[in-house]
Amino acid sequence: MSFPSITLIVGAFFLIVGLVVIFKTQYGEVSATGRFARVILAVLGVVLMAVSVITYSYERASQTQPPAPPAPQPGAPALSLQPSDPGREAGAGPDAPASKADPEKLIAVIKREQEAEVGTSYDQYDNFSDDDLAEFKRRRKAEAVAARLEKDGEFLDLVAAIRRLDMTARQKLLDRAAGTYKATWRQMKKISPEGQTEAGQAAEKMIAAAVVGKVKELLQKPDAELRKLSL
Repeated sequence: MSFPSITLIVGAFFLIVGLVVIFKTQYGEVSATGRFARVILAVLGVVLMAVSVITYSYERASQTQPPAPPAPQPGAPALSLQPSDPGREAGAGPDAPASKADPEKLIAVIKREQEAEVGTSYDQYDNFSDDDLAEFKRRRKAEAVAARLEKDGEFLDLVAAIRRLDMTARQKLLDRAAGTYKATWRQMKKISPEGQTEAGQAAEKMIAAAVVGKVKELLQKPDAELRKLSL
C-alpha cells in the first residue's frame, strides 16, 4: 500500500474519531475523552488527508512529466533545433572565405549558354529547327555545357555563393533557374526573336536543367574540393 493511501486512511480514522463521541469497532469501543481531544484528532485527521492528496498529486505529476534531456558533456557540440541544411553542411564551415559572386548570376549564366548553344530564332526561315534539336541531343550538348562549367572558376565561385544562401532562398533560386527559357512563338501568338520555336525551347529547357543539376551536384562538395576542380 502506498504512502498516500496509508495517510488517507489514518487521517480519515482520526477525523471520524474526533467527530464521533464513541466509535464502535470489532475490537471494541474507541472514543476521545474531552471536547479538546476530539478537536485535535479531527484537525489531525484533516491535515493527514490533505497531505495524502498533495502527495498523490505530486506523484502523478512526476510520472506524466517527460524526462529532462541529458546535460551536455564538457566539450560536446551543442544540439541545434534548426533544420539540417545539406547544402551548407557540405561546405568548409563559417571560417571559410565567403564568395563575392552574386548568386543571381546563375540566371545570366543559363541564358548565356542557351544563346551560345541554341541561338536566336528570328523567323520561319532563320530559327532553331527540329533537325537542330536532333543534332543537339545526339551531341549531348546540354551535358557538355554542364561538364564545361564544372571546371570554370567563376561558376564554382557562384556555386559557393549559392551554398551560403539559406535553404529557402537557395531552393527558390534553383527553381527559377530551372524555369529559365523563352516562350514559344505559339505561346506568344507571334513570331519574334523574343520567343523560340518548339525545338528551341526544348533545347533551352535541357540546358537549364543540366546547369541546375550540376549546381546541386557541386553543392554536395566542400569548398576546398570545388577550388581543386578549377585547377
